[in-house]
Amino acid sequence: MILVLLILIPSVSAAEAKTKFGAGAMVGYPFNGAIGTFDITDKWDVQLGLGYGLGSFRYNYGYGYAGSAGYGFFAIDIASNYDVHTFDIDANNKLSITAGGEITLGIGGSYSGFSLIIMAVPGLSYTIPSLPLDLFLRIPLGANIFFIGNGGGTHVSFAGGGQLGAVWNF
Repeated sequence: MILVLLILIPSVSAAEAKTKFGAGAMVGYPFNGAIGTFDITDKWDVQLGLGYGLGSFRYNYGYGYAGSAGYGFFAIDIASNYDVHTFDIDANNKLSITAGGEITLGIGGSYSGFSLIIMAVPGLSYTIPSLPLDLFLRIPLGANIFFIGNGGGTHVSFAGGGQLGAVWNF
C-alpha cells in the first residue's frame, strides 16, 4: 500500500492537486480513533489515524465479548480512498461509491506482540451540502497477521468488518 502511494502520488498532475485537509473520527473494525485526511484530488484522499484496535469491545453473537481471544491494541492506521462513482440523490445531495486500501498496525494487546491488518476497502461517502462534513461507511476485507510475542509464532486469519466515520474538511 505504501509503495503504491509512493508511486501514485507523484503521478498526480499539479492541475488536479489541491490542499484540502480534514480531521475526524472513525469507529469499527479494525480501528477506532482520530483520523486526519488530505485530499490529493477531488476524488482521491489519503488518511492517517491513531487510536485503539477493536476486539476487547467487539461482541460476537452467541460467544460473548471477544476480549478473551482479544485484539485490544494501540493502532496506527493508513488508508487511501478513491471516489469510483457519484450518484445525484437530488439537486443538492450526492452519494459516492468509494474503493481503497487500508493498513493497520496494532501494537500490544492480549497477544503480547503486534498485528498487521491489510485490507481492500469498498464503501459509501456522503457530503453534507451545507457543511464541510463527510460521512462514510466502509466494509474492509483482507488479512490479519498476528506476530505473537513470547515465542507464540505467527497467526494469519481473514479480517472483515465495518467502519463508520465523519471528517470535517478545512
